[in-house]
Amino acid sequence: MHGRGGVALTGAWRTGPRTLHGFYGNGFPDLFQLGPLQNAGAVNFVHVLDEQATRVAEVVAEARRRGAGAVEPTEEAERAWVDTIRKKAAGLYESQAECTPGYYNDEGVPRQRSESYGDGPVAFHALLREWRASGGMDEVLADAR
Repeated sequence: MHGRGGVALTGAWRTGPRTLHGFYGNGFPDLFQLGPLQNAGAVNFVHVLDEQATRVAEVVAEARRRGAGAVEPTEEAERAWVDTIRKKAAGLYESQAECTPGYYNDEGVPRQRSESYGDGPVAFHALLREWRASGGMDEVLADAR
């Protein structure tokens, strides 16, 4: 996977993933990612993917409505989201360290650094609805800035 200027995604993420909401990254226009990275997971992964697909579809529809040339987050929006992930993940680590060992916490030894939104899926999807309602689309629609 290569972005603007031929930069490989693995190179851009050499110090760790950088996205906005786990869906898109600066330097990689029109690349949409679905999955558990830098957003909120849940027990029902099919539901998570459905929510994510809905959010991406909303962004694409808005990009078309505005005539935007690309969907790509600003560096500032991406940096702010990564900071949010780091802050929210601390509580997730503490919670998982106290849980009965299982696959979700690496048999009782969770990773020190998580790439999940620590407040959970309900809060994450509410945050995305609020983000969109409050003009957040301006952070990802390149030609609309």
